[in-house]
Amino acid sequence: MDVFAVYRQLTGIEPLNGSNYATWRTIVDIMLGLSNYEFVLTEAKPPAPTADTSKTDKLKYLKWDKANTMAIRLIRASISEAIRGGIPSKDTSKELLETVCWYQEAVAILLSNTAHVYPL
Repeated sequence: MDVFAVYRQLTGIEPLNGSNYATWRTIVDIMLGLSNYEFVLTEAKPPAPTADTSKTDKLKYLKWDKANTMAIRLIRASISEAIRGGIPSKDTSKELLETVCWYQEAVAILLSNTAHVYPL
């Protein structure tokens, strides 16, 4: 059983397939917002806690880390299997979305520059 397929069924996200980036991104942004994970796209990763870190800062770090992990899982789960393997892992969901965007732009450029066959 494909766990990602089950997840997409539950969330209603059509997987990114190479031709639906704008719609996919809108739905992913909505899902991150509904899950209260969207702040990881705009807030920098807090410094890792140390022995001297205050309890408030430790909690802030843990909240950000959990939201980032879940956002990455949601994003990767909503990418078709054929594309997912070509997208490298990233430490933050923001970096992952930037990579997916770059990947989509590169694919669009490659598809627009189709090979031409010239007669001899």
